[in-house]
Amino acid sequence: MYAHKIKKIFLFIYIIFVLILRSICFRKKLIIVCDQYGRLGNRLHLFAQLITFAKKNNYVVWMPGFYDYWHFFPELDHRPTFASRFYPFSNFTPEDVFYTFNFIFRKASQLRENPLFRSLDFSDSNDGNPWNNIGDSKSRVILFSGFVFHEYMLDCSSAISKINILFRPTSKYINEINAPIENLKSRNDLVCGVLVRQTDYRSWNDGKYFYTSKQYANFLCSIRNSFSNKTIGFFIATDEEQDEKIFGDLDCMIRVGYPLENLYSLSLCDFLVGPPSSYIGWSSLYGKSALITITSPNEEFDYSKYVDLLS
Repeated sequence: MYAHKIKKIFLFIYIIFVLILRSICFRKKLIIVCDQYGRLGNRLHLFAQLITFAKKNNYVVWMPGFYDYWHFFPELDHRPTFASRFYPFSNFTPEDVFYTFNFIFRKASQLRENPLFRSLDFSDSNDGNPWNNIGDSKSRVILFSGFVFHEYMLDCSSAISKINILFRPTSKYINEINAPIENLKSRNDLVCGVLVRQTDYRSWNDGKYFYTSKQYANFLCSIRNSFSNKTIGFFIATDEEQDEKIFGDLDCMIRVGYPLENLYSLSLCDFLVGPPSSYIGWSSLYGKSALITITSPNEEFDYSKYVDLLS
């Protein structure tokens, strides 16, 4: 126990030393994500936003809190960085590195802005425009916490090639990603990717975007019926076991779980359907796929609203 405390103190001192040294020796300012906002979809969206900003404004991004997903993405190579390979913490456990950065963030938030680093917390949409706050800071290191909410989202198209390279999944998942889409495409003109999200959506936002399986099935049937001259297969990614009889009128494949595989299988579809969610939003961004968002439980598909999107 005593040795572990000594190690943590040493790591804290080492990180502070690295930040001071980096501020002196490197011209680019640094953004460090010091928390773990949400799950995989949220974090990928956040990093896509930060990478887009960093590419345009000549910043470097470090993502120490992403260690629990490193193994999905070989390009990270245990260096969760953008615009620099400098990340001198490989001799420490990634968990300890993250928790030390998180501790530094909390302590720095008690201090006024200084030339070395500043904490910026965007834990809700009332915290203002993150890009203005980052750009206005005179600090060399920005300790970032929270999320980039909808009203401040950047257009990531200028950085999408970099984003796609950095977050390309490792080869061992490729078969599970490709197989269901290839199967559906072999017998259909189009494949529609669908997110059926139910577990946490029963309570999130007071259940505003929770829909029953029957409501999803009705919406998908209205999509199929709108494409009278084309056959459509449906890849349904879900977080909850489904009664397949409910979707029996559709040519579909339902896959429960598989958070990474489903995320990237969706990105291969011709277009996507789902409730408001950063998960399917990432699939749309990565795969450049049109996304139809369901905003009402009894909504019917109106092709005229999406003719440009789906053409």
